[in-house]
Amino acid sequence: MAFSRFIASQSTTLSQPIKTLVDSGFFIDPGFFQPQPAQPVPPTPAAAPAPATGPSVNLQALLASIPIALDGQVITADHHNSLRAALIGIANQLGVGLQTATTTYTFAPAFLQTDVATGIPNWSVVKFVASRPAGGSADGWLPVELPNGQRIQSMTVTGKRGGATPPTLFEVHLFRQLFTATATDPPALLIKVSLESAPSQFQVSAGVVPAAAPTGSGLSLITAAAAEEQKLIDTSIYKYFVQAVLTAPATDSTAEIDAIQIVCGQ
Repeated sequence: MAFSRFIASQSTTLSQPIKTLVDSGFFIDPGFFQPQPAQPVPPTPAAAPAPATGPSVNLQALLASIPIALDGQVITADHHNSLRAALIGIANQLGVGLQTATTTYTFAPAFLQTDVATGIPNWSVVKFVASRPAGGSADGWLPVELPNGQRIQSMTVTGKRGGATPPTLFEVHLFRQLFTATATDPPALLIKVSLESAPSQFQVSAGVVPAAAPTGSGLSLITAAAAEEQKLIDTSIYKYFVQAVLTAPATDSTAEIDAIQIVCGQ
């Protein structure tokens, strides 16, 4: 039998009870007594990083910018806008930022001449498309009707640009101006779309330009409250219009504006 050699070689060293079992035909596998390899110990999982605590620097600045209301004092738009900006900052930090539905308003480039006294001609408008006049330069403006109480998000200009010599200036601006303003009062720039380096067929967008911090706010950075006021559409005191300006050589240059779109939201 297969175990006979094991019995013969080991019988002198086995105890009597074990020898009795072996003599009766009980087989013991020698490998049973071999040491078993150690099982690897699974690594301890790394501890999760502690969550960040405390408001961010920007949020602290927004909270500090909220004016303190006093009895008998008129609550102005700055009070509301600064509080709104702080609440939006808190929501953003919690990961539940403001979600707004937007609407796009499209305008045909039916420009009017901006200033006859300057001698800069208006755009040449043919079949609902504005193109540069024969002289190369143009300056025209377009009144736009925007939804009162909503906020301006962006402006997109669609058109064409070409020629061996690019224009030195090709910009479309969105302005607002107090309805009580005179001819000497400059309008406030809301959006500037630069098109000097635009491709031959372009669709270029830009957002509302940064607003200046309120006077006496004590903040070195532009406050979100001022930016919110810049975006807010208030047709009760402001008029809104688009101006398109072009400075280009009289020959070998193409500049065309097909449409202007302004995106607004709540």
